[in-house]
Order: sequence, then structure tokens, then C-alpha cells
Amino acid sequence: MKLIMENWREHSRAHLLLEGDAAAAFEAEMENFMKTTVKKLATIEIEKPQEKEELEEVAVMTMVGIAVALPKIIQMIGAMVQWIEPKLKTFIGAGEKRRSATTGEVYHTGEAKLGNAILAFGVKAYEKYLTPLKWAIKNIGKGVGADWDDAEVKKVAEIAYHILLALLFVQSGYTFTQAMAKGIKAGSLNYTLIKDAFAIATRGDSLTDFAAKLMK
Repeated sequence: MKLIMENWREHSRAHLLLEGDAAAAFEAEMENFMKTTVKKLATIEIEKPQEKEELEEVAVMTMVGIAVALPKIIQMIGAMVQWIEPKLKTFIGAGEKRRSATTGEVYHTGEAKLGNAILAFGVKAYEKYLTPLKWAIKNIGKGVGADWDDAEVKKVAEIAYHILLALLFVQSGYTFTQAMAKGIKAGSLNYTLIKDAFAIATRGDSLTDFAAKLMK
């Protein structure tokens, strides 16, 4: 009987989601977080290269590559995730601790609910916020008179969004792979990108270097 109950708990863990008022409050917090993050990213300033008399304006602007802005973009995303962390923690609540019958892993049902909610929101909001993120990144270039290539801007926006989700998982205490294993589909999200970014952030390695390699 005990084994049956443990297996049922393992099964029910797949369906641990925020419900009712908690779900609505989480959705509101995340929407505000995303909108605020986009606005903050759009205010990033990078230094304009010193113009040389022999170079035409167009040539000077070509020198201002998106790579110059990457460190500040990643830094801003990290700061915004730290800003929302206390609010995320409120959704963990009292919950209860359980031990996996199959792996022996101890987990907190509140963390599971939050982690699953982050992934569910991330999937749903991907298309909604990719365009605003592209606008914010494009705006950084316009600040120095650079008209960055649309394909590169989109690539940076996609990388930024996935790193943002990875950092949210780090702060929630629940991993992306755990949420994925519980039946929530990643949709159009890049599973490997989030998983690798999560691992890098957990180790304390440079996410800027990680993003720069992805841009090559």
C-alpha cells in the first residue's frame, strides 16, 4: 500500500501547478516582470566608438556590433531576476517535503509548483515577448546610431529570453529538467539552451561568454 501511495505521489507531482488566486497572482507578477524587463533593457546605453576623420559615419556605425551590448544585456537580465526573486519565493509557501520513491530525491512541492508555473508561463509568453525584446535590443543600437541587422537582433532576443528563464529556475530552486520531466511541454522553447544556461549559472560561470559563443 505504501509503495502504491509513493507511486501516486510521483504521478501527482507531474500535475503540481499553482491554482486559483495563486495562479492569477503569479501571472500578474510575471507579466509585470516581463514588461519592466523590456523597458529596462531599452534604456541600456553603450559607448559610441571614437570617430576618426578618415572614416565615414556609416563605417563608424558598422563597428558598433551587438556583441558590445551583450554584457550589459545579460547583466540587466540578472538584475531583474534578482529583483523578482523575493516575489517568486512567496509562491513556494509552506508546501511539504517529499522523497522520490524512485530516485530518493527530496523535493518541496512548493518549489515544484513554482518551477512548473515558470515553465508554463515561459512557453505561453515566448511569442508575446519576443517582439518587445527585439524592439528593446534594436533601441540600444539606435542610441549610438547603429542599425543592427534584424536577424542578429532576433537571435539576441531569443538567447536573452532563454537565459532569463534559466535564471528564474535558478532562483526558484527547481530545475528546468525537473519541470520538463513532469509532463509540461517546452513548445517552441529551446530545451538545450535553457538547460545549458541553467548549468552555467549554477556553476557561476560567465553567461556573457555563453551568449557570445551562441552568437557566432
